[in-house]
Amino acid sequence: MVRALALKPKVLIVDEPFNHLDSDRARTLMEDLVAMAGSSIVIVATHYAVRELRDNAKEVYELTAGSLRKLA
Repeated sequence: MVRALALKPKVLIVDEPFNHLDSDRARTLMEDLVAMAGSSIVIVATHYAVRELRDNAKEVYELTAGSLRKLA
């Protein structure tokens, strides 16, 4: 993950980035992803930190039973 952030890609797709992180490291990662979103498209697939994503993301979608719906 650190390597991907260091490269500053135009699009970053991360799957469960908060899994197995303590709350301090998860918060730091969220701050990094939010900062990166200013110059990149960041797509996060997760079951965790949904409230924090809603607070920080421009758009949030939920995929349930094959249906995609916009939440934020």
